[in-house]
Amino acid sequence: MWTTPESVRVNIGLTSDEVDDAEILPHIYKAQTAMLGDLGIYVRDDTLSGNIDGSNTTFETTYGNIVDKNFDNVINSLDIEVYKWGKANSLDLRESVSVSSIDATYGYIYLSTAPANTFEVVTATYYAYVKEVDVSQLKVACALLAGYYYVMSEYLLIPPTMSHGAYRFRMPENIKYLKQEYDNVIARMTPIHRKTESDDIEQIRGEVKWNPNHIKS
Repeated sequence: MWTTPESVRVNIGLTSDEVDDAEILPHIYKAQTAMLGDLGIYVRDDTLSGNIDGSNTTFETTYGNIVDKNFDNVINSLDIEVYKWGKANSLDLRESVSVSSIDATYGYIYLSTAPANTFEVVTATYYAYVKEVDVSQLKVACALLAGYYYVMSEYLLIPPTMSHGAYRFRMPENIKYLKQEYDNVIARMTPIHRKTESDDIEQIRGEVKWNPNHIKS
């Protein structure tokens, strides 16, 4: 998993006596899936680059930064599906291919055996990050989002305000903090676009010089 129930409990200020692992785990699973959509794209049947000649076992995906889609904190052959096609787009002539290893950052796929030259294309299905991310922050972000889901599930059916005699209860505003902080962490995980030196600006209609005499009194 990308986080642990204990990490989630720390964010929401509860102990294991107050909420056990079994109550939190469904929210972690939900958060992980949501993060795939927030950080990555789903790539289906990506045509791989590489010679199909019966001896080549190295192919390259269109997108790098392959995602750990099964959330086991290791990016390997279990996170990608590779197929060889006797004819492109013909499912009847498609066969799965065993993957020896992958280079997740650069998108290199190393197959266990080389596809014969009778196959037309080799494809892969996987998730890829839209931009390279700081994966060390996955645990932090996932714990925040799972905590937000847990708290919302507990408070969702409670009216915004309640009263009992002289007592008044209002939905705590700090619930929103978890989601806001999650959004902040996600933003920090993606690379910062750096400014580059731009060319000199050209005047389209000629340069207008300032003249103090133009000021109306």
